[in-house]
Amino acid sequence: AEIAIVDLKTMKVVHSVKSGHETEGVEFSPDGKLLLVTNEGDDTVSVYRVGSGTPVRTVKMPKGSRPRGIRASPDGRQYVVTLENTNKFVVLDSGSMKIVKTVDTKLGPYGVGFDPAGKHLLVAAARDKTLQVFDAKTYEHISDAPVGQRCWHFSFTPDGSKLLLACGRSNAVYVLDASNYQTVKQIGDLPLAWGIVTYPASSGSIESH
Repeated sequence: AEIAIVDLKTMKVVHSVKSGHETEGVEFSPDGKLLLVTNEGDDTVSVYRVGSGTPVRTVKMPKGSRPRGIRASPDGRQYVVTLENTNKFVVLDSGSMKIVKTVDTKLGPYGVGFDPAGKHLLVAAARDKTLQVFDAKTYEHISDAPVGQRCWHFSFTPDGSKLLLACGRSNAVYVLDASNYQTVKQIGDLPLAWGIVTYPASSGSIESH
């Protein structure tokens, strides 16, 4: 797989990065110097320099785990990577890029992100119709919220009051109250809804500040 890096002023490709097999999640380091990519097909996380596209290192995940989502912690000291096939997420130290913690989840963890306040880590357990809530510092499990089928990615609204969750096999976006993560509305007729971004940008599993 290849990732194109585009200059937003000229909208031209500056260079492309050859990544691993079946590239899935993408995240930048807090200082903007590194690009991290999850490769579900070969169970790795690739790290590159943004300016040049030069490979920095390849981090191996457990065999057969299929890493999907990746998100930097609010303090920039760690990265969280969801492992779809082993029903876990791992926490990587941002300096050493070594796994420092492994946490069990429900089935098929996919999208992952932190709330705007940096207090909660959210994981979309896509095969279990569940949004899971964890403490953002200790990674202890706090609660689960029932949602639709195969919910992959999510985003908070810019004001932080709602969470929008794309549930592909339900062909809908679930709207959750961000204070208690309970569903308040469903927006239907959205075939295979996969991801959500907002403008202005907000915290979520794809887009963040």
